[in-house]
Amino acid sequence: MRAKKTRIISVLVILLLVGIVPILIGVVIPLQKYQKAMGFLSAGEYDEAYTILSELGKDEIITGSINERADALLEAGEADAAYALLSCLTDEAGREKRIEIKRQQIRDTPEGGYFTLGRYEQDNRTGNGPEPIQWMVLAREGDRVLVISRYILDCVRYDEEYRRVTWETCTLRAWLNGEFLNSAFDPDEQLLIPTTHVTADPNPDFAVDPGNDTEDKLFLLSIPEAVEYLHLDPYTIPHDASMKVVEQYEKRPSTVVCRPTVYAAAHSGASNKNIGCWLRAPGMRASSAALTGNFGLIDTWGKVVNCDGATMIPGVRPVMWIDLGT
Repeated sequence: MRAKKTRIISVLVILLLVGIVPILIGVVIPLQKYQKAMGFLSAGEYDEAYTILSELGKDEIITGSINERADALLEAGEADAAYALLSCLTDEAGREKRIEIKRQQIRDTPEGGYFTLGRYEQDNRTGNGPEPIQWMVLAREGDRVLVISRYILDCVRYDEEYRRVTWETCTLRAWLNGEFLNSAFDPDEQLLIPTTHVTADPNPDFAVDPGNDTEDKLFLLSIPEAVEYLHLDPYTIPHDASMKVVEQYEKRPSTVVCRPTVYAAAHSGASNKNIGCWLRAPGMRASSAALTGNFGLIDTWGKVVNCDGATMIPGVRPVMWIDLGT
């Protein structure tokens, strides 16, 4: 009799547990987690809150919170912070809101002013991730804006081989429109960068074939564009100039004198100082390319495309059009 009662009690306990455990797992514990997450939200401990809410499948609460925080940042004039925060969202509305913030920033940036878009390694400390890229507005054309990087972002050979080459066929063009484009900009940011017609402008001092026009997202300035947009002198320091003459050029103020990032300088083999930048025009021969000199002038003689024997690799200041249309 006692054994029968024990069996009955055991069965009842098991039945009770079978009923309680699902309630604990499905209701009580999730409710406790939800309340804990909301407490984190109220305290401004967003990472902790979002981790729990994600586990609970409460993605709509996360999205709403991020949007509210972004709106508060926008009202406080912190557009860059709002833009960065919205990059956490994958829904279409959040992505569109983020890109529209960037479009408005660019619309509000005057010619000669700066804004950020994309990220690229700059401080040469890869452990902290890539840094935001600053761009300078060069010109406006309807709903499009022409921009150039504020700093030299990298130092890359115009071509990996010593050969006759043009902008159309050089490896630097392939790098800009491939590896650099995909590493510096996320897919939504890339939608702001249209493919544009890039002319094969010749070198005015040397009768070298500049090749064919191209269709690119990213490119370099031509010699005429460097003169127009960066206010460069359309001549170079004479190669036989005395040191005294060179020093006079070095003291000249110029908007084109551009420093490399720490990362770029390391790739150049130079210290963090003014260095030349590639242009998309040929140099004095088909195996060389023109560049901006150290002192705000154009070196139409150029440098050998693979920098063979050079102590320093010229810098790259990417140029692109940005589409501000909706």
